[in-house]
Amino acid sequence: TGGISEAFLEAMPRLYSLDLSWNDLNGSIPVISNAALRKIDVSHNNLDGELIDQFDIFAANQDLGISSELDISDNAFCGPLPSIFYDLIMDAQYYIYSFSTEANHFRCEKAGNNEYFDTWAFGLSHDFGRCVPIPVISSVTNSDLIQPGDEVMLAGEFIETTRGWCLFTFEDRDEEVRAVYYSPSRVGCTLPDDAPIGTATVTVSHYCQDFASTETLSEFAEIEFQIELEKVEDGDVGTSSSKKTKVDKSVVAWAVAAAILALCAMAFIGFILKRERSGNPLFKPLQQTENPIHLEDDSNKGVDGIDLKVHDIYEGQRNL
Repeated sequence: TGGISEAFLEAMPRLYSLDLSWNDLNGSIPVISNAALRKIDVSHNNLDGELIDQFDIFAANQDLGISSELDISDNAFCGPLPSIFYDLIMDAQYYIYSFSTEANHFRCEKAGNNEYFDTWAFGLSHDFGRCVPIPVISSVTNSDLIQPGDEVMLAGEFIETTRGWCLFTFEDRDEEVRAVYYSPSRVGCTLPDDAPIGTATVTVSHYCQDFASTETLSEFAEIEFQIELEKVEDGDVGTSSSKKTKVDKSVVAWAVAAAILALCAMAFIGFILKRERSGNPLFKPLQQTENPIHLEDDSNKGVDGIDLKVHDIYEGQRNL
């Protein structure tokens, strides 16, 4: 695990063959300056970054007719395809016997319409693997109200990756944050909490710093958006309020009200129990009457001289 340090290589000046394949190495690769080194295999690791001049000295030290190898396949190298690769394949002075570069993330070029490597790679029989297109951003989809700390949702053309980056450009600085892939047409970029209010631009990369720009795309439009503070009802601008803060405050208010009601209910129940235990209950049960009332009305006469009498139901039931 870990990376490859330049000091590690310099400690072995007569090193002829270096095989670090199938490890969990990460980070960038240093300049290879060992004069005797003829074989390098760092395949199947997690090395990344752009390859600029790391293999220039290695290429210059190769001798025609002497077996030499370079295998950097199955890593995460990115950026443009290094021109030294052309020399290693085509130039007799730098000719290398075995050369593997596939399964990396070298970007597609502007001249290749964001679909192919640069034109010099077309005429070679070597398989450089598939290039990675530059993201194409069409718009910001949630531009109505964007505040510091919010996620900026971008529409466009993207590939699935966990190594993407977003580059925000503010008036006073640039800042990179991790991009979140949602679909081939949508990614998200979260603004820093201290992002300044005002106009900002955003661009995206799939790997490393291969951001969409005029240098990487033949057709590029800068994506601008506004960072604002939320406006309150009286028209003033809140200094630190947001929708999330308002929601949180309302939830807290309801919770406090519910807690107060619960305490009142518990206090009332406690008062009732105390009265019951003292023999002076708050609510007394109804008492039955010892002498039920006997109702009789001799003045009520029915039809055709028939007397109507109303007797108490309870007394009638008792006489049965």
